[in-house]
Amino acid sequence: MSDVSNSTMDLSGRRNLTREQSKEISHLMQGRQAKGSSISDLCELFWKLEEQHNLIDMSAHNVHPWPLIRMPLYYSLTRKLALFDPPHPAGTASHSSLSFIRYAKFLLWFKLLKFRKIKYSQDPWAPAVLLMSTRRMGTSEPCSDAVREELGPRAMLIDRPYKKDIHPGSFDTKVLRRAFSTLYHFKAETELPISIINKLHEVRKDFIEALGVDPGDLVRQSRKAVTDFQSMRDGMKEMCQRLGTKTMFLSHGYGASNMAMLEGARLAGARIIELQHGIISKYHLGYSYPNRTVVPHMADELWCFGQYWIDTTPLPITMKARVIGAPYVAKRALESTSPRNPNQVIFNSQGVVGRLIIDFALETAKLRKDLKVIFRLHPSEDIASYKKMLLKLGPVPDNFSLSTRTPNIFALQAESGIQVGAFSTTLFEGMALGTRTICLDLPGSEYMEPAIARGDVIKVKSIEELVLNIDKAPYARDPQMYYAAPPEKLLTSLNEG
Repeated sequence: MSDVSNSTMDLSGRRNLTREQSKEISHLMQGRQAKGSSISDLCELFWKLEEQHNLIDMSAHNVHPWPLIRMPLYYSLTRKLALFDPPHPAGTASHSSLSFIRYAKFLLWFKLLKFRKIKYSQDPWAPAVLLMSTRRMGTSEPCSDAVREELGPRAMLIDRPYKKDIHPGSFDTKVLRRAFSTLYHFKAETELPISIINKLHEVRKDFIEALGVDPGDLVRQSRKAVTDFQSMRDGMKEMCQRLGTKTMFLSHGYGASNMAMLEGARLAGARIIELQHGIISKYHLGYSYPNRTVVPHMADELWCFGQYWIDTTPLPITMKARVIGAPYVAKRALESTSPRNPNQVIFNSQGVVGRLIIDFALETAKLRKDLKVIFRLHPSEDIASYKKMLLKLGPVPDNFSLSTRTPNIFALQAESGIQVGAFSTTLFEGMALGTRTICLDLPGSEYMEPAIARGDVIKVKSIEELVLNIDKAPYARDPQMYYAAPPEKLLTSLNEG
């Protein structure tokens, strides 16, 4: 019997695994239990399987599915292994819904764009497209502030609002996704070659054998990623060609949709530049590709906060990296209106381990009455859920409080003597602002290893160790390694250089 006739089918008639392969997966999972693992162990397994099966180079319909599903798969496995909670477990914030008014306006704009006469300038950056980050501080998206300000009207903005607050004058990614899905819809090319199906089946078995958990249907995940990628890529290519786009700037370059947009811009002849939006490391699978020369669907350049990130993250060899600083950190810290309190300790929540960090914060407040302890929520977390949790835990120490959004995190760090967390961008931002730093030995703390090795951070394993060492928290000796002094005008300085 042929491969096709011997395969299981989904409702649209597309081939998944053969019946024998499905039975094999079921048999493998019988009696399996998740095996103890760490973030570093999980990443090592990814790199091993990628090399063994040549996953990164695997291609179907001119799309490389593995880089598209790599990060979602990683996060899925961290939850199944009980290493991480869902990224934003306590949040009530919902992603913005599709606005049909904005959708209709975009379709009209896109159709009229073919009649627009593009005026080419000598500016090496413009016309530009800028894909914004979901990270917000009030109404501002700090990672691209400097670039947006310099480009002004020469850039078309594409926003990815986490809530409904879309940046003025920008298009919503949901609008683009729906429009391009309609205009560039692929039906015949949703199937994957049988060679890839069989390879993904083997990879799924390898994950089960190594971890004791099922990564899920990698064939379906890959097929969906490839299908969605094609319409977004082709739509962006057409749009950038009509605009005459020279440069695409984006923050947060991983993820299937983002990779599709940057690939479309690249096919239109644009230079792709990613702006660092947060912590990256050897264990961040959005960027870490040890010993890889080229990785499909990634930016041509990564502009980093400081040299530290370039030195400690194994980026693809052909990806150019340069230091541009982070002007928003010092600028926002100036909003602080209080002097630094050496006895104020801020615990920075991290969505995936926030529930563990608050336990450390509460116990510290109970054991160190001389300290003012503040638990700072991640912007996506909901303070109401934490308040409910505290009610169940009984009396809360008078020297403990919750904080969210106000004051801004940089102002709060500038007012605090010590900061504590697991692995977050805010820990490094605090180090740049002169706040002493302690890392909790929780899943993901591997991200902090190079800073710990430099002596800029100390790591503790228990509440007892934290309380014993909290007064020994170190300062970063050379904060500019993490956040270099930015030029007054970023693009102008690069032009002159």
